[in-house]
Amino acid sequence: MGRVILSEHPFGAKANPTRMVARCCMQVVLVQSVVVAQCPIISGTIYAARFAQE
Repeated sequence: MGRVILSEHPFGAKANPTRMVARCCMQVVLVQSVVVAQCPIISGTIYAARFAQE
């Protein structure tokens, strides 16, 4: 089975809050639906859910 790494950032780039939000948005684009069962009010999951609503 093949695998792929998909990123908007160069290999080895350090994680930071802005990049984490971008990652959440990219994950939303790649799926058919988003289900949030439970998460903190301030979290990447909230950004992903808001992006999915749009």
